[in-house]
Amino acid sequence: MAAEWIKLRSGLDNLPKVWRIAKAVDLESETVVFHLYRLAGWFKQYGKYGKLKADLRTVNSFLHVSGFAEALRDVDWLRDHDGVLMLNGFCSVSATRKSLGREVRRRILEGASCAACGVTEDLVVDHVVPVVRGGSCEEENLQALCDPCNRAKGRKTMEEFLRGRHA
Repeated sequence: MAAEWIKLRSGLDNLPKVWRIAKAVDLESETVVFHLYRLAGWFKQYGKYGKLKADLRTVNSFLHVSGFAEALRDVDWLRDHDGVLMLNGFCSVSATRKSLGREVRRRILEGASCAACGVTEDLVVDHVVPVVRGGSCEEENLQALCDPCNRAKGRKTMEEFLRGRHA
């Protein structure tokens, strides 16, 4: 039976962020890397696309290391968005984002118009809440935007983008 591998950045134990975490929780950098592997595996098993409904205390309890989640958050390797934790930076981007697939794209774009300006040409699939802000690739979080509106929206949520346009 083939083992599953978690794609983590190589040389983690030599990164200043790992040293900062190690100092914050009074562990060796190699032990921090071990905990990062455990945490990535936990997210893979119980989360979805690199996201997990949990809080910082739950992470600390899982790892049996007080303050580990806060130290991860402080170096921006763990983000909390409305009770959904997202791993960021030390593991593969593919763990947090998936391909939408032809069928999903067709359902989102077929007969659609831009959710911001209403045009029907040059449409792309956009995340209402961007993945980098804790959004998912589920259809409820996808919409059609024209390419110019999509570029202007960037990493804003749709609510932020529309509020900025009407200000």
